[in-house]
Amino acid sequence: MRSVLARDVIERAGWAFVEGAVGGVVLTQYTEKSMWLAAITAGASAALSVLKSALASRGGTGSASLSKQV
Repeated sequence: MRSVLARDVIERAGWAFVEGAVGGVVLTQYTEKSMWLAAITAGASAALSVLKSALASRGGTGSASLSKQV
């Protein structure tokens, strides 16, 4: 069961990174410093997502969600 949860968390974080990075590239030019900062921000948000999910999964429900109703 844990491996399914881990795959789910990593997949969601990976897609969050891709979505954020693409959004940063679309809004800026790839030669600008701001594009790289946007990509780093996307990576940081994905990393925080993994951390939150890992902490939430240690709760009683076994889910990566903070909601007790999942």
